[in-house]
Amino acid sequence: QTQLRRDRQRSPLVLQSAEQRFGGGIARIGTTSLTMRFEAYRARDLVHRASATLTVVCVSKPGIVKQPLPDFVKDALSPYLVAAP
Repeated sequence: QTQLRRDRQRSPLVLQSAEQRFGGGIARIGTTSLTMRFEAYRARDLVHRASATLTVVCVSKPGIVKQPLPDFVKDALSPYLVAAP
């Protein structure tokens, strides 16, 4: 059975099954972009298996020109900020 829960000690969001545990959060909120960080562990002993980051840039539809992240987006995501590893 897979469960999704919050675990502030390791990561704001945790997805765990019998075999694996995934954690993730927001690593950085910038002016026009945000970076998410993900970690994967073996569930039985929490041996680190993988890390990944994904950066998303806010752009306008016409012309695909970067623009500032809206304040409501920054406010909504700030509780999920995680410390650097």
